[in-house]
Amino acid sequence: MSALRPYQVAARDAVRASWADHRSTLLVLATGAGKTFTAGEILRERANVGRILWLAHRSELLDQATDTIEKRIGLGCELEKAEARASTVGGLFGSPVVVASVQTLRGRRLERWARDSFTTIVVDEAHRSCARGYRDILSRFGNAKVLGLTATPDRGDGVGLGAIFDDVAYQYDLRAAIRDGYLKPIVQRTIECADLDLSDVKTVAGDLAQGELEERLKLDAVLHQIAAPLVREAGARPTIVFTAGVAQAHALVDVLAGYTPVGNAVALDGTTPKELRDQRIKQFRAGEIQFLVNCGLFVEGFDAPECSCVAMARPTKSRGLYQQAVGRGTRTWPGTIDHLGDAPAEERHAAIAASPAPNCLVLDFAGNAGRHRLVSPLDVLAGRPLPSDVETRAKELAEAGKPSEEALAQAEAEAIERERRAEEKRRREAKIAAEVAYRAKQVDPFGICGGADSSGPRLTDGQRRHLESLGVDLGNYTPSRAEASKLIDTIKDRRRKGLSSYKMARVCVRHGLPEDLTFDQAREAIDAIAANRWRCPDWLRAKYARPEGEDS
Repeated sequence: MSALRPYQVAARDAVRASWADHRSTLLVLATGAGKTFTAGEILRERANVGRILWLAHRSELLDQATDTIEKRIGLGCELEKAEARASTVGGLFGSPVVVASVQTLRGRRLERWARDSFTTIVVDEAHRSCARGYRDILSRFGNAKVLGLTATPDRGDGVGLGAIFDDVAYQYDLRAAIRDGYLKPIVQRTIECADLDLSDVKTVAGDLAQGELEERLKLDAVLHQIAAPLVREAGARPTIVFTAGVAQAHALVDVLAGYTPVGNAVALDGTTPKELRDQRIKQFRAGEIQFLVNCGLFVEGFDAPECSCVAMARPTKSRGLYQQAVGRGTRTWPGTIDHLGDAPAEERHAAIAASPAPNCLVLDFAGNAGRHRLVSPLDVLAGRPLPSDVETRAKELAEAGKPSEEALAQAEAEAIERERRAEEKRRREAKIAAEVAYRAKQVDPFGICGGADSSGPRLTDGQRRHLESLGVDLGNYTPSRAEASKLIDTIKDRRRKGLSSYKMARVCVRHGLPEDLTFDQAREAIDAIAANRWRCPDWLRAKYARPEGEDS
């Protein structure tokens, strides 16, 4: 049995801790990071508590779960799907794990199970669990602990998983897995299709309306604008192509026949017989077929480490959909890193770089998006919509050949540095403004200097001499001509009104008193301040305090 990786150990422990306080919890691991194996290790100890129910919505997911749980975890499984019926009695008469199809386990098939049949429920691809079928099952076994597994907790339709899960126990995203050397790095290329116009395509449940989208993508000119660069950019890489619909998938394969040998590209869909589908997948893994073209068939439950190119021949607004698709190509080549154990990330990076699939090339086909904001690999790595400046710079770096995660990291670092420099500039300017204001206040107790009139030509020599004759000490401050003129007029006007002199007003303001005291009031105040060791007494400040709300 394989040992858990460090992040899988952390995930297992986090789920245990979450279950101590909550009934249901969510485990978010990137596609290819081992969700099924990690969950299986969690279930190993839960098998001692009671029977386990593993839910999924597709046969491939059920088969994967059964294979992992039986071969790598060592727990027996029974299938509850279509004609296959699991024993409703545990213990000696039934396996510890029941792997069930959500579509099957409903109505009478659900009611035949006692409410206490299971102590643990695992919901695979838990981003789908808001659907009625899942909720009915979880309600039926209301005392069971629930573990949700997903790589994409955000749903395009905006429905939150908080209605199903009480907690998120642990998250380990695609970017972290690439950075730690557990998944292949992404290299992206954006290919503009000149005749693809999506500007008037409607949005349904958070994504482009599938029917309208497919109609645009089925145009003969667009198909050729996809096919030619697809073959050119993919080179010899085994490639999975995602389309918006079945008709587009088959039409694209027909067009690809003019650019690549016949039979090198095949289209598969839900109507393809299972035997033929399995045969085509086997040929793809053996290198006999290069292009697997599909509409949503391989978004979930399909592992193909041999794949080193993912072509998104269907623009999307859904980060979850894009991430699931990209995840088909980020798994490492078989045997590349398994033997490295807890080695440093650098050793895994080196092993991946030396493998037959050193990275995953993502071909992003785009057109005139209009008002739509389409998802790119950078959005998937970031896990959030990116600021426009970061996105633009990261795309520029990625298109120049830098791996997408490195491009994103550099663009983010540059944005942080820009903000640091801008903040430094703001602080520097604020400091300068404060110093100017302080110098102005030291020169002028009347609030004239340092205001709106501070710009413009500096005072004349005549104004300077006149101010000095009035007792004004300019110090390091050089007022403008307008400020000097107002200051001279103010001092003369104050004399006529019997207000305090310039020097008196300056002392009063410096000690927090109003500048408009009379000559006698100012003299009394200054005497009191001097007698108090040049500190303004509280009674004096209170005496001349302005009424609340009055401008100073």
